[in-house]
Amino acid sequence: MTIWRLASPEDTRSVPSEAVYARRDNATDTDLLRKTRDALADVDTTDVVAESVIADRAIEAYHDAVGDVVATMAEDNDLLQHFQQADGDVLRRASLIESRFSFEVYVCRSAAEYELVCDYRAAERAHEFDQSRQLKRELAAIRISVPAYHRTSDTAQKLIKLDTFSHDADERNATERVWTPEARFGAYFDVRTGFDVPESTVEARIL
Repeated sequence: MTIWRLASPEDTRSVPSEAVYARRDNATDTDLLRKTRDALADVDTTDVVAESVIADRAIEAYHDAVGDVVATMAEDNDLLQHFQQADGDVLRRASLIESRFSFEVYVCRSAAEYELVCDYRAAERAHEFDQSRQLKRELAAIRISVPAYHRTSDTAQKLIKLDTFSHDADERNATERVWTPEARFGAYFDVRTGFDVPESTVEARIL
C-alpha cells in the first residue's frame, strides 16, 4: 500500500491530514498517528494476529499512551479546557476540521440548463418558494463546489466575476455562481474537439 500525503492548499501552511491526525497548533497537541504506530509496534506481527490480541494489547496501549499525554497537557489547549469544564455551547460549535471558503457553481452545458437557471431566478423574484425549491433540486445535478479558501485568493476573484445564481446574490454576499462556456470561455471550446483548457486555471477546475 502506498499512502500519499496531500500538499497544503494555496496560501496556507497546514496540510489536510493535520486537520485530525497530527495537529501542531500548540506544542501540547498530540500526534495520534505516532501513538497508533507505537501501540501496534508492541504487537507481534510475524504471524496472523487475532482480533482479540489487537483489542487486548494494541488498543489498550494506545488509550494508555493518549491518556497520559492528555493528562499532562498544558493549559494552552483551549478545546481540552472547554471539555473539562463541560462547556457545551463552545464544544457544539467546535470542529477539528477548518471551514473552507468555497463557491457553488452551476455549470450550464446547454441552453436548456441555463433556461432552468433563469426560471429559478424568476420564481425567486416572484417569491414562489415551492417552485424555486423544486428548480434548485433539479439544478443540483449540474452544481459543483470549487474551493477558494479565502475571499482574496486568485480563484475567488475569478469566480466572483461569474454571473450570480440568485437575483439578489450580491446583496447577500452569496457565493453561488453560474458558468456558461459560450458566454465567457469560448476561446477554450471547439465544437469538434471539445474543451482545451490549461490545467492551472480556475476554468480547468470547473471542467
